Amino acid sequence: MNAFKSFFDKLLGNKASQAFPENTSLPKTKPGAAFNYNDFRAEHEKKRLTSIQEGEAAIKDWLIARVKEKGTMNFSWESGNDEALVEFNEYNDAEQEQFDTLEWYIINLLDIPDAGEFKMIGNGSFYSADNAIKLMHSSTLREIVDYDEKTGDEVYGKSDEDKGDILLFTI
Repeated sequence: MNAFKSFFDKLLGNKASQAFPENTSLPKTKPGAAFNYNDFRAEHEKKRLTSIQEGEAAIKDWLIARVKEKGTMNFSWESGNDEALVEFNEYNDAEQEQFDTLEWYIINLLDIPDAGEFKMIGNGSFYSADNAIKLMHSSTLREIVDYDEKTGDEVYGKSDEDKGDILLFTI
């Protein structure tokens, strides 16, 4: 998600954004070479984009048909503590495989973080408009900065809000 990327851009400076040039082959780290964080991030981004393309190919026809039939398809998510969970309002067991694929597609498309140092809540809706399937979403990302010594509760830093409307497929 842009909020997660923005955090690392702020933390690492603008060079973090420059680590993802379009259409380039990624350098591999040689055994025994010093770890290069930008190479690691670029490799992660390449895998994420590949996962988005594979997920889209797997669920595109199903998602178009479902949104046309239902009008909208709502979902929400929570992430943090090393996991990301997406819940669908109209989930059914008969379509479990499609919903599982859709869950990973959403996590990768919106770049929902599952790191333990962050908590994110959000919601979204797939809908049809202008001969297209679109995704409207909004989220709040909070960074855990400390823990209360007496209660063990998480202490959060500043919240980062993100929202958008993404064109997914033309129909």
